[in-house]
Amino acid sequence: MKIGHFFAFAASLSTSGAVLPPGYEDQIWCPPDDCQIYTNPFGLTGAQSSFVFCYNADTGNVTDGVWTGSNTDVTPPHGWVEPDNCTAEEYSECDVDDDCVATIRTMAPLDGWGELCVCFADSFYHPFDQCEGRDDSSCLQAKCSSDPCKGYEAICGSGFDGAGVCTISRDSSRSGDDDDYSDDDDWKRTKKPTRRPTRKPTRRPTRRPTRRPSPVPTDIETPSPTDEPVTPAPVPDSTPAPVPSGPVTPIPVHISMPMEDLLSRDKKHVYVRGDASQSSGNHEYYDGNEYDSEEAYEFGRATVIKTPRKTPVRAIA
Repeated sequence: MKIGHFFAFAASLSTSGAVLPPGYEDQIWCPPDDCQIYTNPFGLTGAQSSFVFCYNADTGNVTDGVWTGSNTDVTPPHGWVEPDNCTAEEYSECDVDDDCVATIRTMAPLDGWGELCVCFADSFYHPFDQCEGRDDSSCLQAKCSSDPCKGYEAICGSGFDGAGVCTISRDSSRSGDDDDYSDDDDWKRTKKPTRRPTRKPTRRPTRRPTRRPSPVPTDIETPSPTDEPVTPAPVPDSTPAPVPSGPVTPIPVHISMPMEDLLSRDKKHVYVRGDASQSSGNHEYYDGNEYDSEEAYEFGRATVIKTPRKTPVRAIA
């Protein structure tokens, strides 16, 4: 079968998919003695001119018709007529699914129409001449690295007046990733395999590295993780200890004074942050612990923080 430019229209729909509104393609006109056929090898949707063509049963030629509409000023050529539908005896691409074959397009004319390395449904009764009968010098050939027909199947659909139409469709019986086709020239499918379920790998949890604590000075008492936070002792009348307000007389403290001399030994989990009254810079004293919350009061020019956290951290020198 010699097919004209109809294949270009069908292939172009893979990107556009456009359907014209009424008034642009209302009626097709064909040469005398031609009838109209419907063909859709790509299984696409679009304008009628992409799928309806003129067919001459005597020559077997498929040609483009001229489309007219109320919103266009197109007029058909002199002598052309409004064709009837071709009967199934005049034109039918298939009777059953086995009459259609999923085929890779590997040839095209040099002047170009449609795409190469795409899958279409070829007909056993009306095979498609991909180069329209041209010689090798005017025909472009391609070697396709992948199989675009993988996951698709050619089926026999319905055309005009009971005529069969070969079209391409997703193979509903298998997955596109698991489909296998033989490398035979006739592109016959192998026996449909049972789909093998794939198990998605579970994500391996990543373990965050724990922070290595710095060595705690040996001359400082380390609180036990089970010790309760120390609160200020109440005054004799059972009222909470008042928080000093206003200026406080600094207590002379040398920066090298041991912790136990600065604070009483019975007050645990205490460190002093700030600058002493006789120091020339900022210094810090630690018992080797980090604290989640703070209960603080001023002691000279230092702040006493009393709530410990269980996790020891690096002492700042």
